[in-house]
Amino acid sequence: MTKLFDPDSLNQATEVVIATGTKTIQLIATGNLSDASPAAVNGVTGQAVYSFLKEEWKTDVDLNKFKFPLFMFTKTDGQLINGWTWEDATTRSLLRDFGYTEGATEVAAFSSLGDVDSDTDQSYYVQDAAYDAATTDFGFTGELNEGVDISASTTYFKPFLRIEGKTFAEYDLVKEQNLSLLEPVLYKFPFANATDINITDDDTFIGSNVPYTGMKINYLAGELFETAAAQSYSQGDVIQDAAGRWAFCSAAGTLDASGAADYTGNGGTGTFEAYDGEYTLDGGTNYYAANRIITANNATAAQIYDWMQYQCRQVGDINADDNPTAGQASGLVMNGTNAELSGFFV
Repeated sequence: MTKLFDPDSLNQATEVVIATGTKTIQLIATGNLSDASPAAVNGVTGQAVYSFLKEEWKTDVDLNKFKFPLFMFTKTDGQLINGWTWEDATTRSLLRDFGYTEGATEVAAFSSLGDVDSDTDQSYYVQDAAYDAATTDFGFTGELNEGVDISASTTYFKPFLRIEGKTFAEYDLVKEQNLSLLEPVLYKFPFANATDINITDDDTFIGSNVPYTGMKINYLAGELFETAAAQSYSQGDVIQDAAGRWAFCSAAGTLDASGAADYTGNGGTGTFEAYDGEYTLDGGTNYYAANRIITANNATAAQIYDWMQYQCRQVGDINADDNPTAGQASGLVMNGTNAELSGFFV
């Protein structure tokens, strides 16, 4: 089967059932219409459905007594009108390249660009930027092309593809495409994966053997991350003084000129302490700040990478949150499935 573009591939009472009594339109996965994954090569385009309905309304005397059901703004977005609705969830799942409004419901279509390694690879998405936001599987596996209800969330949409032993894919749609709000239209975005040649150990081994079982990650509290100045700071701000050292504001207050030069000499009202995320790559000439600390348990670089990819596929909280300095533990519930990637090979 393949995605249907031609309205002549549709037949009334076979792939399409039009019920004038209930004013519903139903798509059925039979005849020329398939619902087998991946979605990119099944279903039918909204444009084809529209064209088919236009032909039926023109020729069927039992239909043209009723007001037409669908208005198209462009070839890839439209609106159900005159009291018509889709019959069921299956019908909605078979629509391709088509964002639409149905009553108070807004549905955006999401289509991936690029090769997904296997037709059985399952992608998922979140509609909230929170690190503990619930994830939802797409309805089909493999390459994406399906609608998602955005009625309750028009400010954030991020799909993920994280399969064991394969490279990861993710895409922050609103940010990457510089959108103000999501609309019920078609969105296309790069999204692909392949065998990850840098993976050494599988999940079973990682979950039960050293050094992996002694590894952990801490997500540190901290905001701002700016050069220190003589001014007021809030609790949790992270600054770098003129000596290059990073400090965490553990009690809100002012930093004076002496503190901006060397935070340990602050004469202002704020309290500053060494930032746990400070590190150096050259023995102390230059200092940098990180808000994630991995305890590697003497692992190799390859093992650290394996463990990080494993963590980013865990459903529960992966934040150890046991950093020894009081106040710098973040308290974040960091679901692995939503976590930002921590490293990569180049």
